[in-house]
Amino acid sequence: MGAARKIGVKSYGRPVGRVVRAGEQLAVLMETCDPYMPSLQGRDERDMSYSYALWLIPESGAGDMRVIRAAKSVRSGDRAHVAGVLGRVGDTVWLRIADLHGFDLVSGQRVATTPPASIANLTMSDYLGPHHEPALEPYRTTAVSLPSGGWLVLADEEEAPSELKPGTRLYHNATSKGTYRSRALFDVAAEPGPIARLATSTHLAGVEFKNGAFLRASENGEVIRFANPDGLLVVFDSSDSGPHTFHFARVNADGTVAWTVDSRMGRFTEILAHERWYTFVGELEDKLSQPMLAVLDLETGTIRQHSLQRPIQ
Repeated sequence: MGAARKIGVKSYGRPVGRVVRAGEQLAVLMETCDPYMPSLQGRDERDMSYSYALWLIPESGAGDMRVIRAAKSVRSGDRAHVAGVLGRVGDTVWLRIADLHGFDLVSGQRVATTPPASIANLTMSDYLGPHHEPALEPYRTTAVSLPSGGWLVLADEEEAPSELKPGTRLYHNATSKGTYRSRALFDVAAEPGPIARLATSTHLAGVEFKNGAFLRASENGEVIRFANPDGLLVVFDSSDSGPHTFHFARVNADGTVAWTVDSRMGRFTEILAHERWYTFVGELEDKLSQPMLAVLDLETGTIRQHSLQRPIQ
């Protein structure tokens, strides 16, 4: 074992399971293949073993991360089919490696108590959570009514002729489709009456977002809104030059842009909505094998990235 750790094949650690909110922290289980001696015949997976660490990242993305050693040298065949963090109950984070284990958030020590029913009885679908491809689909909309009675609509050059005709019915917060084109921003007035129908639309020049959409505060929920001044959050793709990444912009009701920020992520796999610390889990821009998370501060328009790749060991 000592020789393997010194000269054997070493691996990067990777996240297994979901990133889960645990109080004021983001919890994720990291799995690393233990070092092994190479062989011309190759190594059988049954001979491999894995070690695990629980990472606790501040929900704001700022500050130091805590690392709790969760298990060492677990034989490959003893691992649970689906490992990862299951959830938090009180001060205990529960996770599955081979069996269920709980770790105290204060001391970092493993607890001796049995898991509560809410953890022990989790179904696979509960544990894995909803899955959407692309992950952003249930968080996007392109038509939103404003407190003033007006509307803001995002539409590309092919959508605008049909969706912005006078008399067209307006649907607040309907889930939008993706597009490869840029969407422009339109200030829309509705006709009087119980059913919202478009009366006029005004193109707000200079505001365009590739594949732009207003972002919701939760899955299939209401949109994220800002006050003083009133505004909405737009998620959009980077331009055609350079690696593809997701960007965010705070857009005021008058069409001005308060701030924009780049997530540096090229793919999202999980979204953890929050009233301030909105978190995205996925992969780094043009290195789609490198997992990471980004925490967007909705108050300041800043974003903090964290690699979810454990150093090689």
